[in-house]
Amino acid sequence: MKNFDSIEEALNVDTEVVETDIKPRKNQLEKTDKNDSDKDYEYSRAQLYSLVEKGQEAVNGILELAQESDSARAY
Repeated sequence: MKNFDSIEEALNVDTEVVETDIKPRKNQLEKTDKNDSDKDYEYSRAQLYSLVEKGQEAVNGILELAQESDSARAY
């Protein structure tokens, strides 16, 4: 190749281009069961609700602690 002639000379090597046949691969997607998708959705939804509830409990606990301390810094 003309683009690499100077590199070949500098490194004192000979190169040759190897032609290969590229076979296109077919995209094979796994077929998922509708029930699996529904189950995953329900599980994710339940986890998000649980996370929100825990966050609300934490905030309520912090506010309660701040009110009991009667310190402006606690807020």
